[in-house]
Amino acid sequence: MIAAQYFEQLAHKSGLAFTAISRGTDPERQLNEATKKGLMKDGFDVSRLTPRRLIAADTEGAAMVISFGPDVSPVTKPDVKVEQWPYTPSVTEDYDRARNYIVERVQILIRNLKDKK
Repeated sequence: MIAAQYFEQLAHKSGLAFTAISRGTDPERQLNEATKKGLMKDGFDVSRLTPRRLIAADTEGAAMVISFGPDVSPVTKPDVKVEQWPYTPSVTEDYDRARNYIVERVQILIRNLKDKK
């Protein structure tokens, strides 16, 4: 959820016409409190954020899939690039540290997308 929110914000500011969705291989039933409180503190509207399971249809037409560790190959087509971010700090242990790590990677991703434009 954090990566998708920041990606949307930074892509828009950069003039990139990309969108992001957030999915999980084993999603919680609701947004965990650390993520909810952290995103709210960061100024994001969390009222419509609901964890959802990743399915193959979610990756159709995707430029890229970001995985925070789990194997997503069963639901991604072979031509979809998968980037792994497995060393992301735990959001529930330290939201700020996790957010900073994620935002840094999102910024790199945005720069790379701009360079390819």
